Amino acid sequence: MKGKKGEEFSIFVPKGKKPQTQRQFNLYYYYRLIERLIKGRNYKNSIEFGCGRGTISLYLNLYGGLDVTLFDVDQGGVDLARANFDLHRAKGSFFVADSAKVPIADDSFDIVVTMGLLEHLTNYIDSLKEMYRVLKPGGIMISMNVPKKTSIQILNKIYRKILGAVNKKIELKLDYFRIEETPAGFQRTAEFVGFKNCSIIHADPLPLFTPVAKPIERTLAVLYRNFMEFRKLFKSEPMETGRRLSRCHFLIGYK
Repeated sequence: MKGKKGEEFSIFVPKGKKPQTQRQFNLYYYYRLIERLIKGRNYKNSIEFGCGRGTISLYLNLYGGLDVTLFDVDQGGVDLARANFDLHRAKGSFFVADSAKVPIADDSFDIVVTMGLLEHLTNYIDSLKEMYRVLKPGGIMISMNVPKKTSIQILNKIYRKILGAVNKKIELKLDYFRIEETPAGFQRTAEFVGFKNCSIIHADPLPLFTPVAKPIERTLAVLYRNFMEFRKLFKSEPMETGRRLSRCHFLIGYK
């Protein structure tokens, strides 16, 4: 389903279905990675910082059975998440807030999760402090970060240059601002604010090509799914890869 300017309105994959687009593929397998991290810990609730569409919270609610709370600094982001929850008949609590000042009591959630937030914040330490504050003792913080770095995504940059040269009329959307923080830097900051047993998982060895026609989008989704199934034969976590190729990393910490 599409939103404004061709963006996908919903990238959640209902149970029993398979990812049909690149973004559906990404979030589906990101959730599967998160699912392995929280399995068997008897967690009951979660909060998503900077929710946007709220896709990960949808998975946590509909696949994981968790009570979920979501917020974003932008009212439009919260409205989009709420609309996604309505579409998929999920249950969640929503509010608007700055990730550096969250109106939530201390020690409130078993899981704090964020997907692609910290790399857009020049002073992300304040958000990490809030994540630590609202997390219950024994809870887990999971932050998927996509900092500015060389990765397999360079293939998309090459593709876009060729596309722009061939078709001068095509509008190529610019990337968002991203800081150049290293995974080790994110981890040190998380440890500084109090998180324990911190670790990094480098993830996603596949490029996200944009823009592409619908038939190509569907073909890429099939190829990527098959690639993951092949990697499952010799890797317990098929999304995990080396730092050089990875498009993102997961920062994990405990309280």
